[in-house]
Amino acid sequence: MDRGPTGRWRLEGFLPSGTTSLPSAMCPQTIDRIDNKLFEALNIDVNQETELHRAEQTAKKLIMEAKAPKDIKDAIKSLYEHLCKIKGREAYVVVRSSATAEDLPDTSFSRQQETFLNMRGSEEIFNAVRKCWASLYGARAIIRGVLPMSQP
Repeated sequence: MDRGPTGRWRLEGFLPSGTTSLPSAMCPQTIDRIDNKLFEALNIDVNQETELHRAEQTAKKLIMEAKAPKDIKDAIKSLYEHLCKIKGREAYVVVRSSATAEDLPDTSFSRQQETFLNMRGSEEIFNAVRKCWASLYGARAIIRGVLPMSQP
């Protein structure tokens, strides 16, 4: 955590209106602990609806139950407390996932991940962040990871 060019606190960049970007929060240490199980769960025929939904449920469960790095949780808490201090009251925030390539001509996959509105309190926000990480393994996202964009 440091001060960005505007003098505001940031993690990997501070966005307007007091929102913070955590693009690398689902870090390698977390993935390393679950990668074999995750890859095994995703080794499916995406054309089989039952397999697809089972893979989605398994992958999301693995992400939600994985031990997240303490520094990420601490950073979210610190930034949220700082935002509340600036506002002079408890702040409501939006937690959403956004991929850097989600709207490129060959890779349109916007709105496949979750968005959580009116989150408050560092614990609620951290849980919403975890749900965003898990939403990267929704059925549509799994299909998009396997099929070329030209296929439905």
